[in-house]
Amino acid sequence: MILGNQLMVSSYHIGEHQRLAQQYEKMEQWIDSNGYESSGECYERYVVDYWATRNEKEFVTEIMIPIERK
Repeated sequence: MILGNQLMVSSYHIGEHQRLAQQYEKMEQWIDSNGYESSGECYERYVVDYWATRNEKEFVTEIMIPIERK
């Protein structure tokens, strides 16, 4: 994904916010194994959260990490 001129890795996490760290770990592994490195602040976009449902298993969070070639 490219946001403006910034190359980004993007992923959707479905489930509780407490498990977001596991998704970040998977994304960081992909970034490293594909010759990239993180290059700035990460972004989280809450697509489905408490405003839409009280069932945390239905939460949807988009995670975006800016990257650049090593």
